[in-house]
Amino acid sequence: MVVTKIDLQTIVRIFPNNISYAFGYGSGVFSQEQPEQRRTNDLQPPSFKEDHATTPNSGLDGEEQDEEDGSTATSSGTMIDVILSTKCTKSWHSDNLIRNPMHYSSLSRIMGPEFIEIVQNWGAGVYFNPMVQIRGAEDRRKRQLVKYGVISEKRLKNDLRHWDSIYIAGRLQKPTFTLCSCDEILQLQEEYNLRYALSAALLILPQSTCKNDDKHVRIEDVFESIAGLSYLGDPRVSAGAEDPNKVKKLVYATGQLDRFHSLYKGQFRKLEEIGLLSLTDDSVQINLMEASTRKTLYKRLPSNLQYETRSLIYEQQNQRLDMDIHDSQQLIEKSRRKMMESISKIVAPSARIQSAKGLLTAGLSKSVRYATAKLAKGSLQRFIK
Repeated sequence: MVVTKIDLQTIVRIFPNNISYAFGYGSGVFSQEQPEQRRTNDLQPPSFKEDHATTPNSGLDGEEQDEEDGSTATSSGTMIDVILSTKCTKSWHSDNLIRNPMHYSSLSRIMGPEFIEIVQNWGAGVYFNPMVQIRGAEDRRKRQLVKYGVISEKRLKNDLRHWDSIYIAGRLQKPTFTLCSCDEILQLQEEYNLRYALSAALLILPQSTCKNDDKHVRIEDVFESIAGLSYLGDPRVSAGAEDPNKVKKLVYATGQLDRFHSLYKGQFRKLEEIGLLSLTDDSVQINLMEASTRKTLYKRLPSNLQYETRSLIYEQQNQRLDMDIHDSQQLIEKSRRKMMESISKIVAPSARIQSAKGLLTAGLSKSVRYATAKLAKGSLQRFIK
């Protein structure tokens, strides 16, 4: 286990209590080391929502938590990523500025909640406070590095329902650790976001992953396709600020395949019920060369993506029955590339703005340290090794 349940609970409890939904994600929550490197235990989401509303601040007090001096955590250097959703972000930040002022950059502290709210609404509507140090619950002498993002409930719901930016929806397409639950958001996640993700992932699978003899696709390939969706068009990838093996680590690290299975079992079951595929322990049997199969998957995408790829749907619908295998493969490859391009167009604009917001939300010192850490995982790896 990368972090204890108690430590995860402690992180949320230091914040104002008007949080409607919260989750942890990333390598600070689920190990992304390979099975031969480290054995990890699967996390089970704790149930502590009732405690959260009444627990006093258990993090570092503002005077003790000097974020500007460049001090580092004495515990694991792996940062825990957390997303918090609240009905009114301006009100939440106002309360949090009083409770945890040193979480914010000097500029944000000086300008106040009105300025924070303006910056909050840019891009995907997420305001991040990175590299925050929070005391450990079991050992108060240790500090845990945390990056937390705040998003309004409305923006989160729209992203899950409509794929406005696939920014937070993309994180929820992969295994996460629920810290504070909301039935309405969980329903949108299951009914829309996961449905969109599985459908899109199947449509952009490389033809080489499908065995032509029995139409079997490895389940790992499907999960890799899902894990990679939110990285299409992400400027961090092209800038070398993301681990080039990130997608594989998300899928193949210890316990992750089981978590992906658990997350998507309901969506696979629905596709099985309509006869689109059949699922075994390690593969999916589906005929992705069949026009009717792809048409059904298209219809399970969000409306904005359907609109972007409407010409492809028309071509699929009018595919000649006597079309030879080569022409059919070319049509499917064209469809696959157009789908990936369309997803990139959704991801890229908000992702670029969110990256640029870092200088304002984190401040120059933290931004440099954070960017350096990300580059060390990305493009700088080739020079380190």
